[in-house]
Amino acid sequence: MKKCYLLLAFLGWQANSYSQTLNQPANWPNSSWTITGNYNSDTEAFESDPRTASSFAYNDRFSGNPHEDNIAAESPVINLSAAFANGETLLELTVPYGYRSKPNDVLRLEYWDPVSSTWISWGENIPANANTSFVVSNFCSLPKTTYISETLNIASFNPAQLAGFRYRLFYDDDPAGTAWSYGFCFDSPTLRSWSCGAPTRLTVTGVGSSPITWDAAPGIAGFEYVLNTTSADPVGAGTPTLSNIFLPSGLSLPPSTKHFFHVRSVCSTSQSPWRTVSFFTSPVNDNCSEAIALTVNPTAACTLKTAGTLESATNSDEPHAGSGSPDDDVWYTFVATGATHRIELTNITGNGTEFVVHEVLEGTCGGGLLSVHISDPSLNPTSSSLRGLVIGRTYFIRVFTYGSDANTQTDFDICITTPPPPPANDNCAGAYVLTVNPNATCTAVTAGTLLSATDSGEGNPEIGTPNDDVWFKFTATQTAHRVSLRNINGMPRELVVEILSGSCGNLTSMRINTSLTNTVFGLTIGTTYYVRVFSESPDTGATTTFNVCLSTPPTGAICEKPIVISGLPYTTNDNTINYGDDYDFHQGGDSGCEGTNNHYLGGDESVYAYTPTTNQSINIQIPGAPGWTAILVYPSCSAIGTGAIACAAGDFLNGNREINGLAVTAGTTYYIILSTQPAPQSFAYTLNITENSLGTQPFDDTHFKAYPNPVKNILSLSYQEDMSEAVVFNLLGQQVLFKKINASESQIDMSGLLSGTYLVKVHAGDQVKTLKVVKQ
Repeated sequence: MKKCYLLLAFLGWQANSYSQTLNQPANWPNSSWTITGNYNSDTEAFESDPRTASSFAYNDRFSGNPHEDNIAAESPVINLSAAFANGETLLELTVPYGYRSKPNDVLRLEYWDPVSSTWISWGENIPANANTSFVVSNFCSLPKTTYISETLNIASFNPAQLAGFRYRLFYDDDPAGTAWSYGFCFDSPTLRSWSCGAPTRLTVTGVGSSPITWDAAPGIAGFEYVLNTTSADPVGAGTPTLSNIFLPSGLSLPPSTKHFFHVRSVCSTSQSPWRTVSFFTSPVNDNCSEAIALTVNPTAACTLKTAGTLESATNSDEPHAGSGSPDDDVWYTFVATGATHRIELTNITGNGTEFVVHEVLEGTCGGGLLSVHISDPSLNPTSSSLRGLVIGRTYFIRVFTYGSDANTQTDFDICITTPPPPPANDNCAGAYVLTVNPNATCTAVTAGTLLSATDSGEGNPEIGTPNDDVWFKFTATQTAHRVSLRNINGMPRELVVEILSGSCGNLTSMRINTSLTNTVFGLTIGTTYYVRVFSESPDTGATTTFNVCLSTPPTGAICEKPIVISGLPYTTNDNTINYGDDYDFHQGGDSGCEGTNNHYLGGDESVYAYTPTTNQSINIQIPGAPGWTAILVYPSCSAIGTGAIACAAGDFLNGNREINGLAVTAGTTYYIILSTQPAPQSFAYTLNITENSLGTQPFDDTHFKAYPNPVKNILSLSYQEDMSEAVVFNLLGQQVLFKKINASESQIDMSGLLSGTYLVKVHAGDQVKTLKVVKQ
């Protein structure tokens, strides 16, 4: 079935050879008009009042949600008796308007019957004419088209109906009840009377030179028509016809040209006004046999382009087994000058631009074509690479929109380019050697490109499609290195970086990410590792260029090279920006910091290590920290991201970050990480770590009991000595419970706490015991 690519353009009224009795404009602003209905009268909703302005507009978006709104602009009484007496018994209203609708709202023209005292619909509802994606707060700014009413025959009106005639423009956002719709704007209308009725429902029934049809008004003798390339009403008579069907297909009209078909009724003593519809003839390359030959560019530059259009294209009926519906396809050919070429569609404009498909075929037109490549519209491609072509062979390209919707008016440029050979590091064996920068700076970088890269066949990773991967390698000088991509240009920009161990053909992935900076841990000094870079998309034909930097994280950037705190008290001023982003929160948002929204480790991090020489209690504090910053304490490098033993975070709040009374054990190294949410990326801080003056001796764990754990309500404590107090902290370091004990057995009521993990600190003389308790 052919698409209907037509532009209806009803172009008003042309005076006939006699003087009209009724030719009455509304002359807005006009205080004689009346506004009725149930509507929000606020000026944001009732945008334009025809009694005081030159238009009538209502914006239902500002009337309330939901809200019942109906509003009408009613004309004053118009006496039709003179027109009736002169034999002009056909009424027509023309009005420029813009209207965006929803399925249940109503906008229509009505006339008043003074005999029955009712408003009667004058034709069907007025159709919406605004793009549904067009969002507007002033509906009079919508592009307007002219609405021409159906003909109203007043031949049977009695004198009261003629003398008391009125009409109105009526809107209801939902006749069944309340709604929240869009709106409309009318310019001033004009009412006219005719003795000869104009044709109605003038329609182009397809695309290109398809049939044009219309309905005849009653009582006419025939029609006159004019076909030209001018939108204005014809001057003088047209070609007479008795048919209400016109077939332009046999006229050999020039391709891709906008034509206007004008038609009017002929009556015994007069003619009706002209009615006009426009259409584009089909493109010259609408069919395979008329394909336009493309010149192949000898380089990757798209220097020679050919303009194309899908407007009024029809179905070529060539076989199709790929994606989309080629019912508006246009055709091109090219002769391969190399085994690899690239198709590029540029300057795509008009509707349907997000769903353009291009297909490459070989063979002969008329059913003998075989598809060798088709683009994937879900990836929104505008280009793709063709490989394995036969030099000297002619290939066909057809371009079409994916869907089968009407009114495609898409224009584009198309070109064929010749990419260079694949890069030397297209495969693992040809990997470029990366220079190791001895610090975090990227003094030495290695250039890379995905242009003409192919699939190395080294296995499919868990992210992306490596059908354009390129390779690098390095020899580790540290147990951790950073791999960074910089100066990325071309397309696409969404890249995957993978670090692998082993040898070509037998590689094991160590880290893979779409991040442009990746730190890989657990390296063996002196061992060679591989890096591959590829585009995340499965589409081919990337033109991306970039630089690869291999650097060494500075002291304080990673757990393996922390800033060592040799003694307390400790104070330092620094900024996480000096250390970089080497850790990521785990899948699901884990950072090990329970009681927070758990997305820390998203920005740059500073890493400190403290190993106490005695059992003690310490305080870790950052005064005046910005929002979305945190302190996280881990017992080992492997615990980072999941197993924090203490946290201090304030989410969006500015203020102190404090972990107070953290019990630490002699000889155990504790890793203190300062980090952020994904934003801010970094923050300046003052870090203070002090020893708590409370007890420094550990409990005798063999004589201490705390149960049950997990606990629902009551936590029971017992010890061989009298306990002095118990303090409960959440994992933000905030005290939530305190109880004086002075007994060897006690109970803590935790029923009022939210579910989660808490730190319970129990004191007995100079002894302190800290334990994690899960509250159910």
